[in-house]
Amino acid sequence: MAPHYSLCARGLRVSFSGRHGPSAPHTSLEELRKLTLAYLGLLALLAQTVGSSFLTFGGLNSGLNLATAATKAIIISIRFMQLASQGFLPRLAAAATGLWLAILFGLTLIGQ
Repeated sequence: MAPHYSLCARGLRVSFSGRHGPSAPHTSLEELRKLTLAYLGLLALLAQTVGSSFLTFGGLNSGLNLATAATKAIIISIRFMQLASQGFLPRLAAAATGLWLAILFGLTLIGQ
């Protein structure tokens, strides 16, 4: 029999079980393909970030790096945080965060 662990904090009960079977997380081949593509996309964007540090584009360099960072954030939020399958409130929080980041990015670009 597999060990069973339970965590209870402030009225929230979370159970962890060491058994495998129908209750264990299942990753399909399609999900694995999507995660692999997201991972490869993030690696390509990392290579772009590193490559842009060796090239001088003048003022365009900051804009390119900020666009790359925004693309990485979108990939992570959609694929790994699974915001596409969440309800309205998590999407609203992510949209508000994106708006705030756009304001901060804009203020950064104005200062240069």
